[in-house]
Amino acid sequence: MYRPFLLLLTAVAQLAASPIPDFPFTAVRGSATEEVAPDEATIRFTVLCHDASSEVAVATVNKVLTKLVDGIVELGVGKDDLVAADLSKEAVREKGEDYKRLKIIGYDASREVKVTVSEIARYTAVVRLIMATDHVTRVSSDFDTTKRDELEATLMAKACADAKRKAELLCEGVGTELGDVFAVSDQNLTTLSDQFGFGYYGSVSAGSALLPPIGSGDEVPVFVPTTIEVRASVHVLYRLGSAAGPGQGGGKPAANSETPTR
Repeated sequence: MYRPFLLLLTAVAQLAASPIPDFPFTAVRGSATEEVAPDEATIRFTVLCHDASSEVAVATVNKVLTKLVDGIVELGVGKDDLVAADLSKEAVREKGEDYKRLKIIGYDASREVKVTVSEIARYTAVVRLIMATDHVTRVSSDFDTTKRDELEATLMAKACADAKRKAELLCEGVGTELGDVFAVSDQNLTTLSDQFGFGYYGSVSAGSALLPPIGSGDEVPVFVPTTIEVRASVHVLYRLGSAAGPGQGGGKPAANSETPTR
């Protein structure tokens, strides 16, 4: 009744003692990609102010952020789509030789903000407002798709099929049979000992744009990618069967899939 479970424990213990499987195998990576138009964007920026007075620096950050948030909301972005980190403040000191700590000459106050633009048509107006606002720095944008789950599921299946195709070609090239799947992983790792305990890595690659320097009005250039790449990849380890004879194909495992072959 408990035999399969005990065999599984035995296999795990054997893997833990060895960096790689101790039976003939092949490890392959399958992948699949698709280009899609983005339909949402995330904008990140920092409101930063320096002043000799800590009180003035903090007050300026709050004033700028309040005005900017009101403007973004007026452009059709919901308040729930704006997230601001806690206020940060750092003392700025004079620079001395040998990294000596000199007297404080002022304070930097800042807040990091993330804006989710769920309607891509609003993106340009929101970015132009942010770029034209003083005391705003480190502005960047990421583009994504709301069809993430659906696309990743489709691409996962294609990536698995691609992995099997590559494994079959390898076996054909060396004249052996392809056995059953021993392990499959969703980690994008580089060594077999890490990879199989001893990657499927799926994502929607959101195009990222570092926005240009602040300009004014309609002169602010805005970059919106036509498409972004959706990709998925999977790492699979197959057992190898016996050498294939003339006219033989692969497919039959070398050993019972419940236990590793010695």
